[in-house]
Amino acid sequence: MLVLALGAAGCSVVGPESSWSGNEGSLTGVVRSTEGYAIAGIDVTARAQTSEGDWVEYVVTTDAGGVYGLNGVELGQAHAYEKDYVLYVNRTAGSALPIVSGYGTWMATVPVRTSGTSCDVTIPVNSPGMPDEYIE
Repeated sequence: MLVLALGAAGCSVVGPESSWSGNEGSLTGVVRSTEGYAIAGIDVTARAQTSEGDWVEYVVTTDAGGVYGLNGVELGQAHAYEKDYVLYVNRTAGSALPIVSGYGTWMATVPVRTSGTSCDVTIPVNSPGMPDEYIE
């Protein structure tokens, strides 16, 4: 579920290769359980492919309020205002298994924009972490 709103959060970012530069965007949101409470300590990864075929990846962990924030997300070309990133919540690009046991996983393509994108995510509690489990 995409919610268009701006948010602010602290984050730690693993940045892209320096050869891939241009406009930057941001991606923020909150990770909640199906019961509606915020989940701390969940990894959120945004991943995209560059025009050269390389991969760029940003990783952040949700804070005590379940909030995540990725700032300075590269959009590629100098005049790009949006780039699609695949967003992985509680999983990696290489595995659909949950990183934090006791919670399910979530994955979707999200457009990251220069104006900012917000994507709140709901994951189930006590889920076996079925691959590509979507909860809306």
